[in-house]
Amino acid sequence: MKISKSLASAALLLAFASAPFTAVHATPEGEAAAKSGIASYLAGRYEQALPDLEKARDGGASSGALLYMLGFCYDSVRHDAAASAASFDASLEALKKEVDQPKPPLESYFYLSNLYINRRDTDASKKTAAAGTAAIESKKIKVAKDGVSQFRAGKLYADQGNNEKAYDYHRRAAAAFRKEENPPLEYYRRSLETVAAESHGKGDAQEMADTWEKLLAMNPKITDGDWNLGVASLRAARFDKAKPAFERARQAESDRGQDAYYAAGLAAGGLEVVQAGVKIPVKDKGKAIASLSDEDLDAHIKAVVAEAGPLLNREAKQGEYQLVVSEKGRKRVAPAGKMASQLNDLHARFVALVTEILVRNRASIQTKAFEGSYSPLVIQPWGRLWANAHRDLQEKLAPAPDAAPATDPR
Repeated sequence: MKISKSLASAALLLAFASAPFTAVHATPEGEAAAKSGIASYLAGRYEQALPDLEKARDGGASSGALLYMLGFCYDSVRHDAAASAASFDASLEALKKEVDQPKPPLESYFYLSNLYINRRDTDASKKTAAAGTAAIESKKIKVAKDGVSQFRAGKLYADQGNNEKAYDYHRRAAAAFRKEENPPLEYYRRSLETVAAESHGKGDAQEMADTWEKLLAMNPKITDGDWNLGVASLRAARFDKAKPAFERARQAESDRGQDAYYAAGLAAGGLEVVQAGVKIPVKDKGKAIASLSDEDLDAHIKAVVAEAGPLLNREAKQGEYQLVVSEKGRKRVAPAGKMASQLNDLHARFVALVTEILVRNRASIQTKAFEGSYSPLVIQPWGRLWANAHRDLQEKLAPAPDAAPATDPR
């Protein structure tokens, strides 16, 4: 990939424009090398960034941020601890001067806080981050709308433990990166991680599901990634995505194995409902499901379960059943008419309510289902449960073929 293609990104151009080069007499070659090196660094191409960053430093375009990047590259590319330490030392001195300027750059606070974290000085990092966010809130620093700036501001809030503010900035950063052809992947990934960590029950359901899909595409081995993708997909009613995600989570041999088995069953039930043309509700009995207390949520599920048992087992009347032929030619009895409509509507309510348990992540779904005596309603398709309860109809309408007569051995 040519550097010129990376420079087309508006976010990177803004990053270059705001770079506080400390040397007054930086050469044109140094400035050009700085832009090229920063582009490669933000794109994660550290081997390509290193020679350009060296040229930039030698050409006088040596900001604290650039010296930080150079120190990182010496360590990650050349594994040169001495050169890395020297560059980080120079970066520290430059960054300290930059944040003391009347109009300090955002990136100077960002890299200074990072440098303190790398040196395991958490107190200094928090102090720096707090000073940076104070400058933002007092309008001393204006945070641009590009993804890089939004990410860096959010990271400063995260460094001082303000996760709510960090979430707001990183959500905007992720949205900006999503529109870019070549976003800085590390910043994009870390923005998504912040958004994903705060995503349970928050934000647009479709956006959250997209977030987890993108995050796993970048890092398939993220802890509990498939589980969280499954939960986000359930909340977005993407049951075709949720089911395989939970099945992968089950195979991962984690502590969530049994819950993943139940969740995969719930996703299969949701898929059964939407394929029947029924939408998953966001309200139950006129109340938003997400607004229900834990106790009220349990009460609503209990009410649905109390209706489900009698409905699934009630004797089917004429017009309430049909004979369905599978692609393999197998005939089976299935609910029809008003019976099918009632079952699907009730099943949709059940899926919505139980999904909320998973979204809240406060209790094991297996334990809740066992204690509430509704395990079969979670792990088995309701169409199958109904068919099992009406085996007499199956035998009447589609009896099994008689066994072949025994062969006379004589």
